[in-house]
Amino acid sequence: MDKSLSSAYSRHEYNESSSSLPERRASPSHHQSPSTPQPEYLKTNPNSPIDCLYWYLGLLEHDHPSLADLKEAYKALSLTHHPDKVLQKSAEEREHSATRIRQMNQAKAILIDDSERKLAYDEEMIVKEHHFLAWKERKKGVAVYVSGAGGRG
Repeated sequence: MDKSLSSAYSRHEYNESSSSLPERRASPSHHQSPSTPQPEYLKTNPNSPIDCLYWYLGLLEHDHPSLADLKEAYKALSLTHHPDKVLQKSAEEREHSATRIRQMNQAKAILIDDSERKLAYDEEMIVKEHHFLAWKERKKGVAVYVSGAGGRG
């Protein structure tokens, strides 16, 4: 992993020698999620970019990582959080790694596996499939109805 990727991830990686994660840099407000209760060892800055797909891969969006950077980060983190690597860890750490693997797989599916979904995410933070389909149709200039609450009652 090159120095920029390594340093980006080291700012986010779980520090085994302490009981907490290092503080993360805040990102633009559209990457922030509401504060939710977390295990003590995961408590960090409440303005952390928890829902940012780039952060899931240990990268920062404004660094404009290339596809190769995204793939390299995914591979490195997959090795770090692989279930076989955390067998001897505490239950909390194993659950943390399982959560990180799920997050990384979501990021991979959008940012690495599908360039059109990556564009939708970069432009409008679109993650859900039905929102992506609506975005895709808007790009074509076709009006699309996205189902939601309402109807006869």
